[in-house]
Amino acid sequence: MTNNSLFEQNNFKQNNRRPRIVVIGGGYAGMSSVLRLARNSQAEIHLVNPQERFVERIRLHEAASGRNLRTFMIPTLLRGKGVIFHQAWATHIDWRARQVTLSDGTTLGYDRLVYSLGSQIDRTTPGVRDHALALEDLRAATQITASLDALPLASEVLVVGGGLTGTELVFELAERYPHLRWTLVAREAYDRGYAPAAREYFLAGLARRGITLRTGITVQAVEADHLVTQVGNMPFALCLWAGSFRAATLGRESGLAVNEKDQLLVDETMRSLTSPEIFVAGDSAALPASYQPYLVMGCKTAMPMGVHAAENLLGELRGEAPQPLRYTYMVTCVSLGRHDGLIQVLQPDGEPVSKFLSGRSAAWVKEIICRFTVITLQLERHFNFYDWFIPARSQERIQEQRPAHGHGL
Repeated sequence: MTNNSLFEQNNFKQNNRRPRIVVIGGGYAGMSSVLRLARNSQAEIHLVNPQERFVERIRLHEAASGRNLRTFMIPTLLRGKGVIFHQAWATHIDWRARQVTLSDGTTLGYDRLVYSLGSQIDRTTPGVRDHALALEDLRAATQITASLDALPLASEVLVVGGGLTGTELVFELAERYPHLRWTLVAREAYDRGYAPAAREYFLAGLARRGITLRTGITVQAVEADHLVTQVGNMPFALCLWAGSFRAATLGRESGLAVNEKDQLLVDETMRSLTSPEIFVAGDSAALPASYQPYLVMGCKTAMPMGVHAAENLLGELRGEAPQPLRYTYMVTCVSLGRHDGLIQVLQPDGEPVSKFLSGRSAAWVKEIICRFTVITLQLERHFNFYDWFIPARSQERIQEQRPAHGHGL
């Protein structure tokens, strides 16, 4: 135990105050963390998020096709939990003074900070901001819908990005707008992440929807009506950008150590290498290269990371050392339109096995999983619902390392 890694319990008791935990970011990781903390501690907890609405990012492709999404409000999810909600942006972190500055002028001091600002689509390629639409949020989804509605018959639409975001977006929109011509532009070929038979099913799905797949394409710039690539220009009537993701820039701008994607560098317990008082969860975290298995951006890792950050903070309140994150992959789920999907079973290291589920059954399972994310947050209000994600051996190891008598408040 070190002074940097544990709450200074005596100071709180002598000063007759509760420890203050500030969580910045109300996405999958931040909400998972703040609900776990609020129900299991007597700490003073603040949540900072610029919107009152909890955005289901995994459903944004549905919103882009014109589908109305259910509304879940953050204050409703927090009701009765004693969490102080600040509808504002976090604009600066003074990690030496342990203070966060908000866009409304508020300065929040903290004893521990949970940094869970998530990620955004990387739009640093020249011309993307001026000539392409990116599926960033609900407002962008509405703009995409309006732009597609205005296109004439047989207009060429390019969706750039071969990850889950681009894939689900192009299938959803090709189903909703079959009168348009659709091309999915990807840097890498679809030869990883799926078993051979699953990959064949995926490619057949593209053909059924009339989607052209162009792989091995590096986009150098986006002009008003075409992509500039290493194989020549690719004309379009509308370009939808769903390239790689990068984390929020707040950490870098505040002087915290980050990687090339602006993710905060953390140890295996998810504490910032610059400031151990800061725990990082979700897409904003860059674990050491030695961490196995690797972690991908997305809610399937953000939620368990948010819970784990909270559990480490709760452990500190009890006088326990923080534990390393342990996580195992199970499946990759991808929607191929409203009534088709692909569920690829994975090994713990993320490699695909021969088993997969496809068709309407896979679409049904994917829908259940999407609903499950919000249900999980709703249930976390009442009990530790998400504990099933921790492998049994990790649970046993944590119990063995806990002292017989903590220093609870």
